[in-house]
Amino acid sequence: MLQDVPSWVLYMPTIEILSTVAYTLSFALFETLIIFLPILAFGLILPRSWSRAKYASLSSVLLLVGTVVALILQITIRGSSPQRVLLIGILALFAIALIVAVRFPKIGETVLAIAGRLTILTLLYVFFDILGLVVIFVRNVWEFS
Repeated sequence: MLQDVPSWVLYMPTIEILSTVAYTLSFALFETLIIFLPILAFGLILPRSWSRAKYASLSSVLLLVGTVVALILQITIRGSSPQRVLLIGILALFAIALIVAVRFPKIGETVLAIAGRLTILTLLYVFFDILGLVVIFVRNVWEFS
């Protein structure tokens, strides 16, 4: 989206550019929630014997795989790949990630360390996504009043 903004300046008013960016950011927020909430629910059904660190590293690996799956879906939605094959591939990818994260804890710890370093960027991302929701809300209230 950001690579298109300079060209939008040539033919779109500023308020339309702001609205387009806000809608894109809001969609990205909902897409992120679709990936994040099942992993959060997964943490609720895990056995109590698992430590928080183990869940944190496992969920970080699953979020990384979820991100890869979202990228794959972005590419394949336009294509004509069979949906069953895609679904089986996604489930297999999650299963492999779970097995690898449980069998090799160092991988989970490494992904968790990377996720910890990305926390500030994540907070900025969420802030701008929420700001996009505010812009959409204000625009729609202003339009209907």
